[in-house]
Amino acid sequence: MFFPKQLTFIGKAAFYGCSSLEMVKLNANVKEIAFRAFNVCPFLMTIRCDIKNVNKTKIDPKAFDTYAFQLCKLVVSNLKLYKKHDIFGKFEHIELDTPIKNATKANDEKNTKAKITAPTKVIEIRKVPLDDNPMPEEGIIGIPEKHVTASQTAV
Repeated sequence: MFFPKQLTFIGKAAFYGCSSLEMVKLNANVKEIAFRAFNVCPFLMTIRCDIKNVNKTKIDPKAFDTYAFQLCKLVVSNLKLYKKHDIFGKFEHIELDTPIKNATKANDEKNTKAKITAPTKVIEIRKVPLDDNPMPEEGIIGIPEKHVTASQTAV
C-alpha cells in the first residue's frame, strides 16, 4: 500500500485483519498512527518508513501487533534513529534503505499481488461505521468496519 505524501493520519484499526496487505510505505508526513492500525495483517512482510520527524510522530504502542514486531522487515533511512525509537525499536528486523535497496524497490513493488496507491488528496485513513454516509469528507478514505481486503479499499 503506497500512501500519498499528504497523508498525515492512519486511524484506529484502519487495516485491522487485512489479509491482502503485504507491504506498507509510510511517507514523510505521517504524524499519527492510531491503535491497532496494522494489527492482524498476516501477510504484511515489509514496512518502508520514511517519516521525517519520527520522534515527534504519535504512534500508539499497539499500532502494530507482536506478529509485526517479530516477522515484518522495517526498512528505514536512519537505522540509529529508528532502533532507539519507542515503537519502531521493537521490530526485530530493521534494515537501512540503501541505494542498492532502492534499486530493488521497484522489483518489490512490481512483485506485490496488487499495487494499491491511495489517491493523492487523501490525508487520513480511518474506519467508518457501515451506517455512516459512504462518502466521507474530502481527503479521507473511509473503510467499512466489516473486514475488507486491501483491493476492496482502493476506491
